[in-house]
Amino acid sequence: MRKAFHGEAGKVAHEINAKKLDQATNMLEGTTSFGTASTEVGMAVNKLKKIVGWGMRVSGP
Repeated sequence: MRKAFHGEAGKVAHEINAKKLDQATNMLEGTTSFGTASTEVGMAVNKLKKIVGWGMRVSGP
């Protein structure tokens, strides 16, 4: 999953460096390979947060 995300991010960066900004912008859409990979990484991070208890509010004394 992480490898897929970084691969897709690299493709977007390549387009940006080639000054193909419209193509790069289109590649960021949610229905693209980058969008899918990004969503999967975000979901995995949120799952990890729940497992380790990050973001959970603890009541005061």
